Amino acid sequence: MLTKVAFPALDRAANTPASLGIKIKPAQLSYQSGVGQIAVPIKGKLGAWLVSNFRININGLEQACAHVVRVESLVWEQPVSQGQIGALRSKLPAVGQIQTPNLILTLPQAQAVPFTQWFYQFVVQGQASESAERSGTLEFFATDLKTILFTLNFGHMGIFRMSPVPQSQNSALPLVQVEMYCETMQLTRFPNT
Repeated sequence: MLTKVAFPALDRAANTPASLGIKIKPAQLSYQSGVGQIAVPIKGKLGAWLVSNFRININGLEQACAHVVRVESLVWEQPVSQGQIGALRSKLPAVGQIQTPNLILTLPQAQAVPFTQWFYQFVVQGQASESAERSGTLEFFATDLKTILFTLNFGHMGIFRMSPVPQSQNSALPLVQVEMYCETMQLTRFPNT
């Protein structure tokens, strides 16, 4: 059973390779002596995947999203524990409620006005109904910046925090961090290479 998927933090200014982490909990293990060799997959035709090759889009906030410089790591988890059925222990794990991460973006303060307006309506004025929630996508690109490696779809998103990012020597512009909950996160495209 897949219990955890960790997407890397994304950063427009970084030129480092990205990786996807997964955690699997088997229902049963058995050991046996091995035969043959393990085939190690070689690099595919898509090339390296970099943390700077992404595009975020949130419905109604497209222009502001074009200026996003960082997306924090997204970790999806599904707690699993060994269950019991009556007096007999079951080898099958009991599944807990899926924990969907918050989406945290960083962008220049000057381009964050649409997020600020949404925050004011959603949080300050309390217009936080389901119809005020939004949906969005996060696309991960190959090094050619044309081929979409995979896409995450976010549903029922609501903004709940905005805060200034402490200015550093690396950043000439004032930045703001925006945090949103998302009730659903779904991987909708994956490469077939």
